[in-house]
Amino acid sequence: MHDKFAVFGRHVVWTGSANFTDDGFARNFENIVIITSTELADGYRGEFDRMHRQRQFSTGKPTRQPLHVTTGDGVVQVAFSPNGGAEALIIDHLAAARTSVDVAAHEFTRTELAHALATAAVGGASVRVLYDDGHQRGDSVSAKVSLCIAGALVVEEESRGTLHHKYAIIDWPTADGAPIESDGGRPVVITGSANWTGNGMTKNDENVMAVHNATVAARFASDFEQLWDGPVYEQCRTFTLLPFVANAAVVMGARR
Repeated sequence: MHDKFAVFGRHVVWTGSANFTDDGFARNFENIVIITSTELADGYRGEFDRMHRQRQFSTGKPTRQPLHVTTGDGVVQVAFSPNGGAEALIIDHLAAARTSVDVAAHEFTRTELAHALATAAVGGASVRVLYDDGHQRGDSVSAKVSLCIAGALVVEEESRGTLHHKYAIIDWPTADGAPIESDGGRPVVITGSANWTGNGMTKNDENVMAVHNATVAARFASDFEQLWDGPVYEQCRTFTLLPFVANAAVVMGARR
């Protein structure tokens, strides 16, 4: 049970990456989103009741459809895991990326998500991935190398405190530095409780939220830039090894 959400009354939903712990609020890098919406609150309460009243957990839950809610500040989509479309929601938004994708992830080992990011990079989007994965470094090698080969920038950070985020900012900013506010409701922030891992997508009880709002995207983008400019344990770069190897990659130690 890896969710981190609360429903207050009939209207307010609190979610994000932060555990209700001392480290979650005083030490780690975390995010919290609070949204006022009766429809959204009902959806989260339904998920809560499946666990609390019906004792349905993990793969014992039935298939559920994602929520699509229009608020006064924009569209919010929510999906749950497992069997609730969480991974598909992330992949669909990565596939629609036009200019940029910035990801801050505690763990990043899920091949399907790495493939979707690599495809976005090959398609011309600027892709940056920042993660804190020291305890699973070996498991992330294949995801990391595939992204580096595709032209993404991948960095393992080394700051005090744990990078515990699970968010992505898509299409912020555009090439001319302005947010996209038209087609598809860009920019989009994806956040929630789910790590970008096999367990996060297929086993744990999780929630993933996509928020279509430029103000929210700006706040997350500011956080990402501060983290991106922080200390680095390891990063990748792309280069040509031989004339017939067009885009080989290596992961190398580096400090900024």
